[in-house]
Amino acid sequence: MNTILTAPDDATRTQLLMLAEIIKLVSRAGDLARLDIANPPPATAHGIGTWTRVTGALVELEAMIAVYRQLGGPDLPANVESFARDLRRMDTKPAQVVGESVSVLGQLQNVAENFPARANKLGMATVSGQTRRAASGAPG
Repeated sequence: MNTILTAPDDATRTQLLMLAEIIKLVSRAGDLARLDIANPPPATAHGIGTWTRVTGALVELEAMIAVYRQLGGPDLPANVESFARDLRRMDTKPAQVVGESVSVLGQLQNVAENFPARANKLGMATVSGQTRRAASGAPG
């Protein structure tokens, strides 16, 4: 299993850092939904939905997923993207967000535990790779 500290290259390390951020955002959305259950936010002026902060966390999550994809990280489970996208609807109940967040976190834990080791897909020389070559005396 790769960890952020033992990742074989900068690209994998960056992907793992982004995956960690995705995990934090899913957890944050669940926590915000729990707060909405304990202290319901006021209704919107139109009476459809509430002034929940869950929506903002889900939008941020969707953007983070897009960045992760651009970095070439392994595919995420389908429920991760649907969590970010589908639970932003006005009529979504906080309890549904809490339940789905637990499921998504379980799937993301599986991705993290089985994160593949791979060569730098970006085809760029990395600073850590150059440092290792210099230390070993190998030509760059």
